Amino acid sequence: MNHSVLRAADILELFAASAESLTVSEVARALDIPKSSAFDILAALSQKGFLRMDDPKAKTYSLGISAYRVGMAYIGRMDLYTAAHGLLAALCRQLGQTVYLAVPEGDHVVYVDKLESDSPIRFTMRAGNKNPMYCTGLGKAILSCREEAEVRSLIGEPLPFRTETTLTTMDALLADLALTRTRGYALDLGEDNALLRCLAVPVRQADGECIAAISTSMLASDFQQQDPDQLGALLTQTALAISHSLGYDRNSLF
Repeated sequence: MNHSVLRAADILELFAASAESLTVSEVARALDIPKSSAFDILAALSQKGFLRMDDPKAKTYSLGISAYRVGMAYIGRMDLYTAAHGLLAALCRQLGQTVYLAVPEGDHVVYVDKLESDSPIRFTMRAGNKNPMYCTGLGKAILSCREEAEVRSLIGEPLPFRTETTLTTMDALLADLALTRTRGYALDLGEDNALLRCLAVPVRQADGECIAAISTSMLASDFQQQDPDQLGALLTQTALAISHSLGYDRNSLF
């Protein structure tokens, strides 16, 4: 196995997850690799356009245009993204709030699409980022479609503390998932970020499997002005439209 190739992949994942530019030293420290190795790989990735040096004086790097082209080529082949993007854009305009599309990866969700309203408030989470399932609306919407035994096996205990409202026991999480199925949507009441609230619903494919979730996120102060059931109905309508385009033939997500 070629370790240089694996390190290059790790470096690209590191940049994809970082909202800030990174120096050679920061990359080497984050991945616990020699600085000389990090420098050589960053230079090669920059030469191919996957990274770019955005500040020659500070010698900081960020993702380059080749990374964007590869990512967009992948997205363009995703039936899910194609089915969801236009409907999410319409939902974003209707709500005036940020909306997300995410897919499961192990015990995390990976954000596939993000659409923002005209509000000056911008959220740092972006396409390509990951977040744990147990403390996010998107993750709990996906987990609510799974059997208890699978949830226990996938998530495990203990559940790391994130905020004062994080669910930190399996019993609390399972009870929340049961409530999600009853009311028809998942809620993140500041469990990942104390300042934010999130409401999410699952997306299903032709065989009924939950393959993704969509959500809307907003500041806690904005959420207080909303009717959660109304938000849930609007997200459910959009999620069903996406699911139907993927071949799902029922009119309920649960």
